[in-house]
Amino acid sequence: MLNNNIRKTMLICASVLILWLLLIIKIAPAYIAGDSPETIMAFNFLGIQHPPGYALDTLIGKIFLLIPVGNLMFRSAIMAMFFNFMTALTIFKIVLIVFKDNAKKSGIYYAPIIAAIFYLFSNSVFIQGITAKGSVYTIHCFLIALIFLLLLEIKQGAKFLYLASFLFGLSLGNHWQSSIVLLPAMALGVLLSGQKVKLKTWLKCFVFFLIGISIFAYLLLRKTTLIWSNVADLNNLIWFLSRAPYAEFEHRHAFSIIDSFRLFKYYFSNIFPDQYPVFLAYILFPGAVLLAWKLPKYGYIFITAFICYLAGILLVSTEVGQEWVDKQFIIYIIFAAIFISSFFNWLFNLIKYNKTTMSILFVVIFPLLYINLPDYSRYFVSYDYVNNLTSGLPEGCLFLTEGDINFFGAYYKQLINKNDINTIAVALLNFQWYREQIHRNSFESILIPGKAKASNLADDIKNLMSANKDKEIYTSNFSNNDLLSYNKVPMGIKNKILIDREQPGSDPYLPYKLYSYRGIFENKIKYDDFSKMLVLSTYERCLALLGDNLSKKGDFDQALFFYNHAHLFFKEENLATNIAICYLQKSNAVKSEEYLNEAIRLNPKFVPAYYYKAAVSYMLLKDPVKTKENLLKVIELDKNNREAKSLLNKLNGGT
Repeated sequence: MLNNNIRKTMLICASVLILWLLLIIKIAPAYIAGDSPETIMAFNFLGIQHPPGYALDTLIGKIFLLIPVGNLMFRSAIMAMFFNFMTALTIFKIVLIVFKDNAKKSGIYYAPIIAAIFYLFSNSVFIQGITAKGSVYTIHCFLIALIFLLLLEIKQGAKFLYLASFLFGLSLGNHWQSSIVLLPAMALGVLLSGQKVKLKTWLKCFVFFLIGISIFAYLLLRKTTLIWSNVADLNNLIWFLSRAPYAEFEHRHAFSIIDSFRLFKYYFSNIFPDQYPVFLAYILFPGAVLLAWKLPKYGYIFITAFICYLAGILLVSTEVGQEWVDKQFIIYIIFAAIFISSFFNWLFNLIKYNKTTMSILFVVIFPLLYINLPDYSRYFVSYDYVNNLTSGLPEGCLFLTEGDINFFGAYYKQLINKNDINTIAVALLNFQWYREQIHRNSFESILIPGKAKASNLADDIKNLMSANKDKEIYTSNFSNNDLLSYNKVPMGIKNKILIDREQPGSDPYLPYKLYSYRGIFENKIKYDDFSKMLVLSTYERCLALLGDNLSKKGDFDQALFFYNHAHLFFKEENLATNIAICYLQKSNAVKSEEYLNEAIRLNPKFVPAYYYKAAVSYMLLKDPVKTKENLLKVIELDKNNREAKSLLNKLNGGT
């Protein structure tokens, strides 16, 4: 018979394997919207990702691409999930140390298991574990968790401090912003360890730190064929690491008390409760209090880390109106999971580790958390979007793109799938190094007019198109259409640019026929914010634009065809109102009110919806009471609305 130790080992191995299988069956088979195509290309070609470069992520990613399982996209996602798993194991060890003297020997593993599961099954953590770009954040969480684990073990010898110093330097080479903000908590960890650290030890720590941070040399030494290849010297390295290209966007929110308070409110009312079902996330607060009360040394360290990280992210990084971006910065969940385990450790002690009660808790909590996780095993939305975007592009064409998934997706098709297209990121045309790179990477087939950029981006684009008008030129959907000074012909979710040519006649329904809907309408996927914003809303905008053009021409039947299909992709108040207006023009009061009510449901303060509800009541229903009610609502929301005041005055017998 097997002895107890062997049985215990086999049980642990089987549990770990089953947990791993439960994780990977939900991984996306293709890349998710955002920067993932760029990340995979960087892994494949050992290139440099966008600032700050993510050197460590790229080098480790190359190793994972050697795994002979699935395609490049799936292997990259496996890497992200692997580091989620390793972080969970590290958290397990941290909590084991924290509560080793605060739990019964027979139940010492219960709180660590809770911590590991609550980390691994956090919504934001899991989302980062199923796509390539998420590997940046999952690797970083692993490094940070490992650093704090080592700080708890300093008393065992200086070697733990040396390794922590090395890993801190290494973490800076992955995502330095997320490491810097945690320095106060790390320093507190050393201070509260009770270990006196001599100057000689600190000097050795500094040497190990330098060895770790030397990962930045990769950005200087690597000559890449990808986008970001201008890191040629120390000045450029500083420019690159500081994310200077994004300064215009990232510095819009900086140390504003009002904005910061709003962001904190958004975090605690939206991001936190979204992590787990039935508000389980809020257990972290009593858990943090209990940890500080029962085990103050550990409580102070982890609470400081939690506060420092959230403060660092929220005070300076988020643009107003883009709060959801912070969901991808997941280090705080390490500490949230520890606090939650603290609460359950208190609960376990309270019930005196009653096996029946604890079994029921685990049987309920584990499936509850797992079922709440998004399942991306049938996610093809972004991949098919890019296929639709690039479908029909002729060989050698110039493809002007804007937005992460548009550019990186098309560039992925160019470099990985070997499509003969020339993909241009228009937002980078104002950088001379990028202009030179376009010329170089296209084997000089793309002409770059002049050595310097124009006075504005619109002229840069115009000059580029004019210099290459012998080629067919296409564009993706642009958020700022003023940048394009030529006529466009819709070709699905892209547009063909007409230079010195008249627009050819075409079937008005032809653009719609280019679309693939695989996976979009199955209702099995809880779409992440990037998929909603960069893919689904882009489908909506492209189709809605076709509808707008037809509506202006008075062709309301064809306009409704595109509007209604746009509405399938993305529910938006402007679109719902435009659909209602078309039905109003067709004298269909029922359908018009239906969509106006939906617009109000989407945005209760959307003035045009109330105004057109008044129009439906006035023109079609001949109902002056409802007309007045809606006009009064318009005036309540927009006190200077002259049209509403004029019509209300007319209804009241005025002139």
